[in-house]
Amino acid sequence: MEDGNATYAVVIVDDNGREQWRSEKLYGDADGPGLFWESEADALWILSADLGTSKVSRDEAANWTQEWTTEGMPPEIDHP
Repeated sequence: MEDGNATYAVVIVDDNGREQWRSEKLYGDADGPGLFWESEADALWILSADLGTSKVSRDEAANWTQEWTTEGMPPEIDHP
Protein backbone atom coordinates (compact mmCIF):
# COMPACT_ATOMS: atom_id res chain seq x y z
CA MET A 1 0.00 0.00 0.00
CA GLU A 2 1.37 3.39 -1.02
CA ASP A 3 -0.07 6.71 0.18
CA GLY A 4 -3.12 4.91 1.56
CA ASN A 5 -3.97 3.34 -1.82
CA ALA A 6 -3.68 -0.37 -2.55
CA THR A 7 -1.11 -1.39 -5.16
CA TYR A 8 -1.10 -4.43 -7.39
CA ALA A 9 1.30 -6.36 -9.58
CA VAL A 10 0.21 -7.59 -13.00
CA VAL A 11 0.66 -11.36 -13.27
CA ILE A 12 0.54 -13.78 -16.22
CA VAL A 13 -0.27 -17.40 -15.36
CA ASP A 14 -0.34 -20.53 -17.51
CA ASP A 15 -3.34 -22.84 -18.02
CA ASN A 16 -2.53 -24.58 -14.72
CA GLY A 17 -2.45 -21.34 -12.74
CA ARG A 18 1.34 -21.29 -12.40
CA GLU A 19 2.87 -17.84 -12.41
CA GLN A 20 4.86 -17.14 -15.58
CA TRP A 21 5.56 -13.42 -15.17
CA ARG A 22 5.01 -10.69 -12.55
CA SER A 23 5.46 -6.96 -13.03
CA GLU A 24 8.34 -5.41 -11.13
CA LYS A 25 6.46 -2.13 -10.75
CA LEU A 26 3.24 -1.88 -8.77
CA TYR A 27 0.12 -0.28 -10.17
CA GLY A 28 -2.10 1.91 -8.02
CA ASP A 29 -5.68 1.13 -7.09
CA ALA A 30 -6.85 4.73 -7.58
CA ASP A 31 -6.13 4.71 -11.33
CA GLY A 32 -5.53 1.06 -12.12
CA PRO A 33 -4.04 0.02 -15.45
CA GLY A 34 -5.93 -1.09 -18.53
CA LEU A 35 -4.99 -4.63 -19.50
CA PHE A 36 -5.42 -5.73 -23.12
CA TRP A 37 -4.47 -9.07 -24.65
CA GLU A 38 -3.40 -8.59 -28.27
CA SER A 39 -5.59 -10.72 -30.53
CA GLU A 40 -2.96 -11.35 -33.22
CA ALA A 41 0.03 -12.08 -30.96
CA ASP A 42 0.90 -13.60 -27.60
CA ALA A 43 1.24 -10.21 -25.94
CA LEU A 44 -0.28 -8.25 -23.06
CA TRP A 45 -0.47 -4.46 -23.27
CA ILE A 46 -0.55 -2.55 -19.98
CA LEU A 47 -1.79 1.05 -20.15
CA SER A 48 -1.21 3.10 -17.02
CA ALA A 49 -1.69 6.84 -16.54
CA ASP A 50 0.86 6.74 -13.71
CA LEU A 51 3.60 4.49 -15.13
CA GLY A 52 3.10 4.61 -18.90
CA THR A 53 2.41 1.99 -21.55
CA SER A 54 4.19 -1.32 -21.85
CA LYS A 55 4.01 -4.54 -23.81
CA VAL A 56 4.67 -7.92 -22.21
CA SER A 57 5.62 -10.63 -24.71
CA ARG A 58 7.92 -13.60 -25.11
CA ASP A 59 11.52 -13.11 -26.16
CA GLU A 60 13.55 -15.48 -28.37
CA ALA A 61 14.08 -17.82 -25.40
CA ALA A 62 10.29 -17.88 -24.70
CA ASN A 63 10.71 -15.84 -21.50
CA TRP A 64 8.14 -13.14 -20.77
CA THR A 65 9.66 -9.64 -20.90
CA GLN A 66 8.23 -6.17 -20.42
CA GLU A 67 9.08 -3.34 -22.81
CA TRP A 68 8.01 0.24 -22.08
CA THR A 69 6.71 1.34 -25.46
CA THR A 70 3.67 2.29 -27.52
CA GLU A 71 5.38 1.26 -30.75
CA GLY A 72 3.54 -1.50 -32.55
CA MET A 73 0.37 -1.09 -30.52
CA PRO A 74 -2.46 -2.59 -32.59
CA PRO A 75 -5.35 -0.36 -33.67
CA GLU A 76 -7.77 -2.35 -31.51
CA ILE A 77 -5.91 -1.09 -28.44
CA ASP A 78 -4.51 2.26 -29.63
CA HIS A 79 -7.05 5.03 -29.21
CA PRO A 80 -6.90 8.84 -29.04
